[in-house]
Amino acid sequence: MADKLVGQNYIPVDLVAKVTGKARYAEDFRADGMLFAKLLVSPMPHARVRGIDASAALAMLTPLYASRLAGYGINVYEIRPGIIATDMTEPVRAKYDGLIADGLTPIPRWGVPADVGKAVAAIAADLLPFSTGEVLNVDGGFHLRRL
Repeated sequence: MADKLVGQNYIPVDLVAKVTGKARYAEDFRADGMLFAKLLVSPMPHARVRGIDASAALAMLTPLYASRLAGYGINVYEIRPGIIATDMTEPVRAKYDGLIADGLTPIPRWGVPADVGKAVAAIAADLLPFSTGEVLNVDGGFHLRRL
């Protein structure tokens, strides 16, 4: 089945229903006494997942969905956070303090969750009504190519 879709311009029939929140999924149905379970099967008999990077896939999806959904009045944005101070980044704080001090980012500070929240709030408040497919880099300028 998948081989038939490679190289084709395929638009799923339920695309609009999914992105507008009108589609119903199995998770939307509940019954008294329902049992919930999840099975995770690995193709490797013994292995360690060292990381998953979906950024390239996301970068391809943003313009694709922006193009297809604009006609329905749905704008699509991608938010790319940079080095954000959270509990998860605390173990590498000293390393990045040094890198930021050495000029890693043009704006010489750690990002905070509120920086990302303000980007989300701008989108939610419809402050970019004539934009779609845009990438909002909330990274202190880390994405800039500098000489």
